[in-house]
Amino acid sequence: SLHVALNAFSKPELPLFLDLGCGLCTSLLSLSRPRQAIGAAHAPVLGRYNLLGCDASSLKTAYANGAARRWGTFESTQFARASAEMTLASAFSSLASRLAGVVVQFPTPFRVDGGGNSQLPRLNAHDGSEQQYMLSASLLNEVAVALRDSKGWFFFQSNVEDVACVARTMTEQTGMELV
Repeated sequence: SLHVALNAFSKPELPLFLDLGCGLCTSLLSLSRPRQAIGAAHAPVLGRYNLLGCDASSLKTAYANGAARRWGTFESTQFARASAEMTLASAFSSLASRLAGVVVQFPTPFRVDGGGNSQLPRLNAHDGSEQQYMLSASLLNEVAVALRDSKGWFFFQSNVEDVACVARTMTEQTGMELV
């Protein structure tokens, strides 16, 4: 599905925005929404960028692809069931110079040892025995490398203080400039 999504853009020469772990993909859908639907003189990114969201849930990406089809934005807005790492690597290998930005918003929080939230992924599960938290140091390093050549930007957002603080520290360690 990721390969199909990357090759489905009607204007592959346009810059690309990635939303890693997009959930129901509402952010990218909002950015791609036709101007008559939002009552604006122009749509925020429609026709100027390609938008690609990925999520581990095929139900969520199917919902988003259906909305993009209904709104007539499917030629520039695609969603794929894929991991963040796979999506970033595929986009970087084929569109490195046109990677405009990477977004990660509200990832599922990570487990705090002894915190009573054992259903959540571990921040650093290196032994492979448990699900690891999505926003790993290695993923952030890959984001930094991918954006370095294109001079793109990374946007991270969380409403969980521990997650935001850890993400900031890991992002600073990649050498990305924080603004």
